[in-house]
Amino acid sequence: MKLEVAESNDATEIHYGKTLKASSIFKVGSFLWLLRHELRLYFYEKSTKDDGKKKHNRRGLGAASIIGIILIQILLHLAAWGLLRLIPADTGKFSPKVTIILGLILYGVFTLLLSTSLSKSVAALFERGDLDLLLSSPIPSKTIFQVRVAGIAAGVSLVFLFFFAPFAHLGLILGQFHWFAIYPTLISLAVISASLAMTMTLNLVRWLGVRKTRVVAQLLSAFVGAVFFLLSQMWGNLGKSVRDGVASKLLPLFEDGQMLAADSLLWVPGQALLGSTAALLILCGLAVMSFMLVSQRLHRFFVIGVQQSTAAARPKVSVQVQTAITRKPFARGLTWNVVLKEWRLIARDPQLISQIGLQILYMLPLFFVIFRKGMLAPSAAAGMTVLSALLASSLIWVMISGEQATDLLRISPAPQSHIRRAKVLAASSPALLLILGPLLYLATTDWLVALLTLLGSIAAMHNIALINLWMARPADRSDFQRRANGSVGLTLLEKINSFAWAGSVYLAATLGWWALVSVAVALLSLLLAWVFKIEH
Repeated sequence: MKLEVAESNDATEIHYGKTLKASSIFKVGSFLWLLRHELRLYFYEKSTKDDGKKKHNRRGLGAASIIGIILIQILLHLAAWGLLRLIPADTGKFSPKVTIILGLILYGVFTLLLSTSLSKSVAALFERGDLDLLLSSPIPSKTIFQVRVAGIAAGVSLVFLFFFAPFAHLGLILGQFHWFAIYPTLISLAVISASLAMTMTLNLVRWLGVRKTRVVAQLLSAFVGAVFFLLSQMWGNLGKSVRDGVASKLLPLFEDGQMLAADSLLWVPGQALLGSTAALLILCGLAVMSFMLVSQRLHRFFVIGVQQSTAAARPKVSVQVQTAITRKPFARGLTWNVVLKEWRLIARDPQLISQIGLQILYMLPLFFVIFRKGMLAPSAAAGMTVLSALLASSLIWVMISGEQATDLLRISPAPQSHIRRAKVLAASSPALLLILGPLLYLATTDWLVALLTLLGSIAAMHNIALINLWMARPADRSDFQRRANGSVGLTLLEKINSFAWAGSVYLAATLGWWALVSVAVALLSLLLAWVFKIEH
């Protein structure tokens, strides 16, 4: 293969097999040139097919993926056409209620954009592994930082534009031109969220250090993504009298001339989405200003943060640490050592902590029911049972399938059954500790329902642990979010078992002995898991 070099002005590019001239727009080392590389890398990562531990490094999407995307876009365009047909043509006037509702929706979208941007900022700073190479190149560090923020904004905006852009396209056809403002509105919100996320991440590095930042930023990302869900659940559990009182105080604020009126600056996103030129200019100006401000103020600390993350990645064992290790005997017993080992491994994985922490956040609304009413409704008891079981399921998958020292454990003198029991204890105890407080509070008013919930949760977690012990296959911990694709049978039996035990708690609290039917279903799913284990 022939190696050719092409020169264009002050830029030189090297290519194999063909000559490519660098255009003035994409001059080598410029912002747009590096941004083009960032976007190509984004699409490459999205199109890389993951098959277990083997990745097929083939550029571009496969035929099945392309067909799937086209079909989804056709369906989304049909849905947009059906909805927009119900709306009259663009008149330039919209009711204040429409502006406020769209503004609330966009604030909800912004929380999701910020959540995704936080996760991508952590990955860009700590996990990509290419910043040392870029910072050692002749490209200015400010350009690298700007491209990284712009790449985050582009990545998160493309996901949402995939679902909302059909409304902009159909709006042009149906005469509702204001919907084309979806593009600048979402892109501006994405730029603001990316700038804010990078600012938060770098300030966390400054305050907490690299290691703690990876954990805190991922947890913060999970919390921000779930904040609208938590607020809606809190509102639903306040009680009718409290909701009516809050509504009576808030509704007057939405009237004309008040703080939350439709023409308020608080609803600029909704106004921009409806095609208001002034609102679009304000929103785009905020996006440009936030991007330039972050680029100007933080690009130097960005370099320092990269250097700190690189230094933190290097293993450093001081004399004091070595002495502490030699002085720390295994005196607590095998069970306790295995439990601590599993917890420490999870504590060192920020991405895993955020994903598990998100499951815990979704359990919080169930606790609101307990402390508001002083008693646990049967449906909330069942929900607590299934969610605690699913949390234990996530942890046991990490400890069984994601075990990275399987061979070492197998050749150890410790009995394998003892190690497995310790792993089950390590996976179950966090979920039990999580529900222990609400259950103790509940026991003061309804000890029977509290006891049923505790027994149902323990049984569900024990059964799910057995199902994983019998059917789980080795996997990387990085595949945690895709664990359902590893074994459809295991996932299905887990869900059946956990919901069956939740149903038994509900039936026992309401219909008494009818709970035995649900218990039978749970035991049947456990038997099927044992049969599949024997066959495997």
